[in-house]
Amino acid sequence: MDMRFKDIPVPEELDRVVEENMKKIYAQKKRRKFKRMATGFGAVAAVFIFGIFFFASNPAVAAKFPVIGHIFEMLQNENDFSGDFTGVSQSLREQEQASEGERGEAKQEEQGEGDSAATDAAFSQTAGGITVTLSEVYCNEQALYISMEMKTEGTMPLKEKYQQIETVETYSFNPEKQYSMPIVEGKRLDEHTYVGVLRFDLNEKNIVGLLDEEAAMKKAEEMGFGEGMVVVDSDTPMKTVEIPDTFTLQLKIKKIFSENGRPTANQKGPWKFTLNVTKNTRDTKTVEINDINEQGIGLEKVVKDRFEMTIYDTYEKGNSAADYFPVILDADGGLMPSAYGSANTVPVQDRNVSKVDIYLVDYIKWMDELGLRGEKWENPDMRTKDGRTLKEVLDEEAVYHKEVKFE
Repeated sequence: MDMRFKDIPVPEELDRVVEENMKKIYAQKKRRKFKRMATGFGAVAAVFIFGIFFFASNPAVAAKFPVIGHIFEMLQNENDFSGDFTGVSQSLREQEQASEGERGEAKQEEQGEGDSAATDAAFSQTAGGITVTLSEVYCNEQALYISMEMKTEGTMPLKEKYQQIETVETYSFNPEKQYSMPIVEGKRLDEHTYVGVLRFDLNEKNIVGLLDEEAAMKKAEEMGFGEGMVVVDSDTPMKTVEIPDTFTLQLKIKKIFSENGRPTANQKGPWKFTLNVTKNTRDTKTVEINDINEQGIGLEKVVKDRFEMTIYDTYEKGNSAADYFPVILDADGGLMPSAYGSANTVPVQDRNVSKVDIYLVDYIKWMDELGLRGEKWENPDMRTKDGRTLKEVLDEEAVYHKEVKFE
């Protein structure tokens, strides 16, 4: 079955569904494992439910250097995926001149679509009174990071550390458009300015279809999503494409959400940009595992770079990824908590990751019992009432364990 995204009808109430889910995101109080939700095979957004806490941002501090071109530097010690971006990120000003010709063609195409956004420069656009300027870009094997500034002449409505936006992305390596609701993590600099970093998980961007479309559509029908919809979950076999070392991203930011989960009139774009991206792989280390135990639970590989680490678990014999939670301990026995997004990806930060212990734990047991201590487990010396460390608990309770060393 050759099913393409563009062939499926768009639900008329998509905006309402998105806004209702935004309310749920901001009201959620408990970190949960990332799960991909229902999506239409067509121009319809996949609704991602992120289990994160929304914390108030720190007080703004005055920058001692120009903002544009230095946002990574400003935030690299404060954001969840922290680390030194010096020498690995690329200033988008370097792409400004090269993209002038392409921008002229893109502008004509945008006008044909009936969009009202005014293009001020290749990486700076104003719509609804908010000027969005893309500053720098960094890409590794796992994720794409884009730093950005949002500026308004009036009072900046964005105050929290985490902001949700709605995007449409077109990657040159994937014929299908990507509909996302990613997180921008940053801070309000002053009354008029918010700066942050937008992170896209590339493991979600190389999917071009389903191996079993009929089963996915049947599951959506059983869940009441209607004709032409599919449900994509951890058990759905996916078709993927290779992500090249260089690629182009056409990024459309449709909306910027406030803490109440709804955009105001001046927080609706679109803002459109075209970026040329080159992956930086010199810090990437991949350890192939390809191990599975007698219960059909195992680990395929682990990928690490200077900012993050991702584990790829694998299941057989009727086991499902949704039934197990990945827990990662650093070389000192400390819990490595996930940031926003997938529980399989953790920030490296200043952790000792010369080796890590990877555990797969029953999801309910971790959520309702073992993981209740949450951030208290961040201290590897913490013990239970009966004197056990987290590692000792996991050695007894996990259904799978593998020690992985990075040489």
